[in-house]
Amino acid sequence: NLIEKHKVNILPTSPTFLNLMLLDDNFDPKKLLSLKLITYGTERMSEVLLKKTNSFLPNIKLLQTFGTSETGILKTISKSSNSLFFKIVDEEKEHRIVDGELYLRSKTSVKGYLNHSNDNFKSDGWYATGDLVEIDDEGFIKIIGRKNNVINVGGLKVLPSEIEGVINSIEGV
Repeated sequence: NLIEKHKVNILPTSPTFLNLMLLDDNFDPKKLLSLKLITYGTERMSEVLLKKTNSFLPNIKLLQTFGTSETGILKTISKSSNSLFFKIVDEEKEHRIVDGELYLRSKTSVKGYLNHSNDNFKSDGWYATGDLVEIDDEGFIKIIGRKNNVINVGGLKVLPSEIEGVINSIEGV
């Protein structure tokens, strides 16, 4: 109602919020006609939710954002509104991928935490995010899971996001 009333153009949000909004029986896409852009981040977006969001809101551009408490928000571009791939285009921050994990370095990064394990903070200034990523042939990356959430099933490594994707693709879930 507030988006409609105030003619809001941009909605920064999270996948959890989008999911709750789409599940709400009172959700009415016609009340969002003023929206031009929805940015989402802070957690991994599932393929199923992205498709559902695009089908309910086909005229709104979706932009994936990325950042960490330790390094701050990074400037990104999404490959498209219906893709989970994004590219970091931030001149103030560096990124690299080491063994499938995203590492970041920034002049404004924190150095670590008091009375806490600081294993993710490397001596050369890099921060290991714990985010496992895929990279495509154009240099776009996609978050596929968390390093500490990999499930070992008889020697096979399985990401919870893979299981979640199968479950969420079932009608009625």
